[in-house]
Amino acid sequence: MASSNFSRITLILPIYLPAFLLSTGTGIISPTLSIYIQSFDLSYTLTTFVIAVGVVGNIPAGVLVERMRRKTAMLLGLIMVGICTIGMGTAQNLFQLIVAQLIGGVGNALWMLSRHAYMTDVIPLPKRGRSIALFGGVNRMGTFAGKFGAIFLGTNLRLPFYIHAVITLSTLVICYFSIPKTKQEHTGKKKRKTTLSYTTDYSSETAVHTFNHSRNRSSVRSNTQTRMYYYCATLC
Repeated sequence: MASSNFSRITLILPIYLPAFLLSTGTGIISPTLSIYIQSFDLSYTLTTFVIAVGVVGNIPAGVLVERMRRKTAMLLGLIMVGICTIGMGTAQNLFQLIVAQLIGGVGNALWMLSRHAYMTDVIPLPKRGRSIALFGGVNRMGTFAGKFGAIFLGTNLRLPFYIHAVITLSTLVICYFSIPKTKQEHTGKKKRKTTLSYTTDYSSETAVHTFNHSRNRSSVRSNTQTRMYYYCATLC
């Protein structure tokens, strides 16, 4: 849970440094990824398919994050990203590329979802906006650094994947020692029950209030009609 004496400095090792490193690795491979995949004598359609197939990993990753501890999900995501980068760097055919991309898609989604959930757990609401904005800036700086560094890697299209694998391993070690073990917040059902109870109570209270208000209006209308009747009877 978020602490009242929270400081953004405590996020440097568990969040900001790993985010910078991993986005740097992603930036290193992104400029030559499509060229590397097309070097397997694939068409533009298959090249695009291999790049996009990693998005399928978002579906199982969302389910896994809800069933795992934050730290476990982040570490598992990093391991899968490392397997993906090594698999991409050593791939020999289209099938191996697709499998590596699928594993990397699940790993990336696990990493992204779990660290956002972790930040939600540890950052107080008043400081959450600036902390997440800084997190986005760190990611963009890492991506820029990676793409700029890719200029000096030469023409070896497999080398960026090996560098990314080393960076991912370093990130894994940092996260293992810097992220505290946090349990999954099993409060979804409780919150839903609380919300339902509050909604039911509020609805009941609203219904009673509406009934009383209608009854009061009816009473006022009835009294008004009675007074008008006696007034007319008096005139007659």
